[in-house]
Amino acid sequence: MLDTNKAKRFARYSHAKRKLEAKAKEIGKKLTKWQEPLMNEMLNDEIDKISLKGGDTIRIDEKIWAKILVLDEFGNTDKEKIVAALREANLDYLVTKETFNHNSLAAYLRELDQSEKSLPESLKDVIKPNPVFKLITKRLL
Repeated sequence: MLDTNKAKRFARYSHAKRKLEAKAKEIGKKLTKWQEPLMNEMLNDEIDKISLKGGDTIRIDEKIWAKILVLDEFGNTDKEKIVAALREANLDYLVTKETFNHNSLAAYLRELDQSEKSLPESLKDVIKPNPVFKLITKRLL
């Protein structure tokens, strides 16, 4: 026989989950609103991190991603051109099944950036490094 108490608990948790998700979405919007102005102030003042009373530390995090420069006739990434350019640059390990792995390509670009090397010529017309900045908050426990 069906235990209605379990069903009631399930319904209660489902409603609580929806409320929390809505609250998280609301908080996410507030974070988005404050991130850019705060980050701009930090960059203008040449501050890469700030420690606050209570143990919070806010720092600027940078990740380099590949910005795709070539699109096919439908406006999608032209994978064939990118694969050809990767192969020409002897980066075959980034090619999988005639396509490429975005995360591996981004990791390669980060390695280039860290070692201060430039992008291989064959890639310059198809991708470019695209640094993305965001603020990260950590709290000491």
